[in-house]
Formats: sequence, C-alpha cells, structure tokens
Amino acid sequence: MGTADGYRVVAHLWPDGYSYRWVQDANGSNNGCGTPLGLTLPIGTDYTIRVCLRDGANGTDVYCSRDEQGTILT
Repeated sequence: MGTADGYRVVAHLWPDGYSYRWVQDANGSNNGCGTPLGLTLPIGTDYTIRVCLRDGANGTDVYCSRDEQGTILT
C-alpha cells in the first residue's frame, strides 16, 4: 500500500511449442491482482517464466527475475 509510483508488474511466459504470452498488473495494491490469463497447456509442457517491473505502460522492464524453468505437472 502506498502512493502510486507508475510501476506495474509484468510476467513473461514462454511455453515450449506454444506462443509467447504476457500479463501485467498496472493497478498495484489498489484492487488486488490484474486480469488473469487462462491457458490450457498439456501436462508435460516445459516453460520459462520471467517477472519484471515496468516503468509505465510503454516503459522498459526493470528489476527482472532470472528466467525460471519448469514443467506443467497437473
């Protein structure tokens, strides 16, 4: 909670064999999380995810996590 700072959270997702997707929450702690992205990926799909802050709607991603890799298990 606090005053607006202009940053938003952006999640980048690269599922193997599927197109790149991303979602963002531009409203911070004002009203909970942003709009969810529903994906139907089969069990066993490998993916890479990276989460960043973005300075404004068209800003540059900053303070990014390292790329994390995983596999859809359920």
